[in-house]
Amino acid sequence: MSEKIKIAKTAGFCMGVRRAVEIALEEASLRQKNESIKTFGPLIHNPQVLDLLEEKDIPSIENIPEKGEGTIIIRAHGVPPEVKHKLKDVGFKILDATCPRVIKVQAIIKKHSALGYNVIIVGDHDHAEVIGLAGYAGEKGIVINSMEEFENLPVYEKAIIVAQTTQNTKFYDEIQKRVKERHLSYKVFNTICDSTEKRQEEIKKIAKEVDAVIVVGGKTSGNTKRLKEVALQQGTESFHIESEKELDSEYIASLDKVGITAGASTPNWVISQVYKNIETAKLKQKKSRLLAFFFILKFLLRTNILLGIGAASITFGSYCLAGLSPVDIRVIIAASFYIFSIHAINNIALIKSDRFNDPEKARLYEKNKIFIGLSAVISGVIGLMIGYSIGILPFLLIFFMFISGLCYKMPVFYIPRITKGFQSLDKINGAKAFVIAGAWGVIAAVIPFIAIGEIDFSKIFSVAVSFIFISSMVFARSIWFDILAIQGNKIAGEITIPILMGEEKAYRLLIYILLFVALFLILASVSGISTSFGYILAIYPAIFLSFIVFDRRKTLQPDFFADVITESMFLIVGFFAILWKVF
Repeated sequence: MSEKIKIAKTAGFCMGVRRAVEIALEEASLRQKNESIKTFGPLIHNPQVLDLLEEKDIPSIENIPEKGEGTIIIRAHGVPPEVKHKLKDVGFKILDATCPRVIKVQAIIKKHSALGYNVIIVGDHDHAEVIGLAGYAGEKGIVINSMEEFENLPVYEKAIIVAQTTQNTKFYDEIQKRVKERHLSYKVFNTICDSTEKRQEEIKKIAKEVDAVIVVGGKTSGNTKRLKEVALQQGTESFHIESEKELDSEYIASLDKVGITAGASTPNWVISQVYKNIETAKLKQKKSRLLAFFFILKFLLRTNILLGIGAASITFGSYCLAGLSPVDIRVIIAASFYIFSIHAINNIALIKSDRFNDPEKARLYEKNKIFIGLSAVISGVIGLMIGYSIGILPFLLIFFMFISGLCYKMPVFYIPRITKGFQSLDKINGAKAFVIAGAWGVIAAVIPFIAIGEIDFSKIFSVAVSFIFISSMVFARSIWFDILAIQGNKIAGEITIPILMGEEKAYRLLIYILLFVALFLILASVSGISTSFGYILAIYPAIFLSFIVFDRRKTLQPDFFADVITESMFLIVGFFAILWKVF
């Protein structure tokens, strides 16, 4: 990530928003045919997510109908208790997606209003959360949004003070200070969400280090508007936008340093698009050679050509690791064409999820679907022809894998106890990562072994080491990208390993895999199963591990150069292999 663009670590979905969206998506995935699902009011304050829910036939309603059918999801902000009762009375099945933090505030208000306390709610008068909280206070509740309103309140015999969970911490601190000075009998509860506090504290620091702050999020989102307020309070120019389309890229690019933060209801892919937009704009202001290099890299990355080159590189490394001789250049070329082919086909199949994970890439593939698909097929056929020139067994292996790739979305696979009848590979949870890893292992480790001619069985264990190394590294790559894309994949309905395991467990698995591969390579070389190239190659997973640990500590927002670095990792294997061959 560029040091000129700082993304807040806390930017994006908070726990409550993530939970609400996941509740809606899970309910949509389980719904029966023609079953109605609605949300009462906008589920969260983000237009992009609301549009997606509409696409999934989950509209929002503002008024309670005379008769309700199906499921109604209570928005993350919560609703007054009487609204919930009425929705149930008219026939809706209630699914409560109210943020747990908001539920906690509702409980405090309900308890104390029943004991006769007046309830002072510090928040925006017309905000959905505040309206819901006021409903729990009944006649005892009053909403204030300024120090002047607080000062004009009558003095109550006993009262509690709570804050909207996304309230400005500085303002609420001032309220608490005034209570200690004049209203010692009042009970004050710190109900501002810790996520809100962290976001505001972080943007205070970032605002002091940059020339301008871009706040990304819905225009009706209270916590997003607060972030802009906090940045302005630091004396830093601040802009509130809902998407990259509202960004004055030329002006922002002219600034030396820019900070980006986002509200709790802003999805990662929207933040990422804003970042990439600024990144591209800044590059356009630099020298033309650097800009040309940027667009060449972008082209190689988006079209999977960079990955195809990486396949050639790792295949050459496999020859060196297993001690196979002679090196057949046809195998290396076949690997490059085949890997390019299967990843191009895979990306066409994943356009739906890329709409959220990488909208720019999705647009590229949607616009050029026929051309890219044709290129993938031609590339696969070239790989098959080269395989046939090597031998019948390499040809059959490549043919089988190529056909399997074409059938990715066709219901031709049946695995007892795992699938219910015939399923396509994309419907088998987490299958994509395993299939792609296995395909890389076969093309880059097994085919070089059988292409030699007379099979040298003494090399079987060496080839197994190469297969495990390559498959593990490709598997690790898939997990890493799926961690970055977890929000978009959930919304698109893709079931990846991080979604199945959970993000943190998947990240730990990724670390364990990379540590295992490094140790495995060293042990294989020590035991003589592999060549001494294993010692050098053990550096590779260590480099990958260092990169992802650094990138995760920084932020989980993907940026262009991070993508390039990850996809270029396989080139390191070829570079190491050349050094090992020479020296």
